Amino acid sequence: MSTSSEPPQQGVEVSDVEKELHRMLHTKLRGLRYQPLSIAEALKKLSQYLHVAIEIGTYMYTFGDKNVAKHIASLENVVDEIAYQLLIHMSVVVGHNVDEAWKAIPIYIYVLGVDKVMDSFKDLAMSVLRDQRPSSSVASYLSHLSDVLVLPVPGDKVEGSSARDLEEIFSVEVLTVLRRGEWIINPSNEIIQRNDVVYVKGFKDNISEMCRNLGIQITQPVEPPNQLKPLLQHIDSMTDMLVLLNDLAHYQLKAQDPQLSEELLELEAFFDNLRNTVTAMLISTSELSVDDKAALLRLVTRLEDASDALTYIVTIPAQDEYRDVLSELIESSDERASIFVCRKSISMEKLYRALDDWGAMPLALRKNSEWIAVTPYNMAKLHANEGDRVLIIYPLNSEEEVLSTLRILGLEKAPGFS
Repeated sequence: MSTSSEPPQQGVEVSDVEKELHRMLHTKLRGLRYQPLSIAEALKKLSQYLHVAIEIGTYMYTFGDKNVAKHIASLENVVDEIAYQLLIHMSVVVGHNVDEAWKAIPIYIYVLGVDKVMDSFKDLAMSVLRDQRPSSSVASYLSHLSDVLVLPVPGDKVEGSSARDLEEIFSVEVLTVLRRGEWIINPSNEIIQRNDVVYVKGFKDNISEMCRNLGIQITQPVEPPNQLKPLLQHIDSMTDMLVLLNDLAHYQLKAQDPQLSEELLELEAFFDNLRNTVTAMLISTSELSVDDKAALLRLVTRLEDASDALTYIVTIPAQDEYRDVLSELIESSDERASIFVCRKSISMEKLYRALDDWGAMPLALRKNSEWIAVTPYNMAKLHANEGDRVLIIYPLNSEEEVLSTLRILGLEKAPGFS
């Protein structure tokens, strides 16, 4: 018989609401049927859906948008259905031939990576539905520091217009349209309906101008304390880098370039170090509440989880036999990504404008060991110095013109890139 004076342990009860949230966010797709979807088309769709998950999912968590959080689960089901089509293709290819079974490995690794990215944002969605998210003041701080905003636009404000109309009139980017619980990706020609929610991204000035024209009220962001600015800027950079990693992971799946794989691993290592830096800053700062520290730590941890998952794709075995298999399964890439070394200084905006005529663009800038994702929204502020490295993607049919332009600008291919 126990003589301890300690009170008996109480059981932990799970509320009905918590059970429903758990069920909603962890229910997997059922009743899968084969679709006549090519592997190349499936990969393109998955890249686009993951891009939306990263952009909209980060917005959702930062601003506590429960409407988006409820629909992240439905987005995962769409992603799962496309990913499972890849596995069906592989099952057909491999059949019952054990000697050929190794050919399925790259696609299985890829699907695992996709699943882990979606799980990261589903976890953030569950946090939002539990009211565990950064405070409105932190969200406002992040908005103030970023030159870019993501905004949901009610469909009744733009009913009858196409997504392309919004992009041309207001100089914004339409990320996706949410219609009756379904996500419409690449909605350029889609006519907006009254009950749609249109998610747009753009410079703050352009977003503000659009809101004034449409009669949408937005809260003016608040400048954060100086001590918090480096921390929050790092978090903003992590989202840009994750979008870049997604694009490059899908490119690398087709290209299977061992040299580029090494560069991307270094980029991901920088991402991990950035997350460690942010964690240390969160622990030491006295400018944030305990709840905000926990919320931001949860965000950067899930962003790192997603980056690790994309690295699974980057590091798919690149032996010749795997490259041969992937080239048979996936249409050959008509693009090439290479690292170029700057022999003289140049702004990223000037580089972008010089390459735009040939359909090429800079994706990332490496200054010593620091990587910076180059986006249309930050390139005006970025400047490469002598010795810096730039990751550039360009169409193969314009390769001669692109390389000639780069030579004139003082950039040459880094050693190891053919």
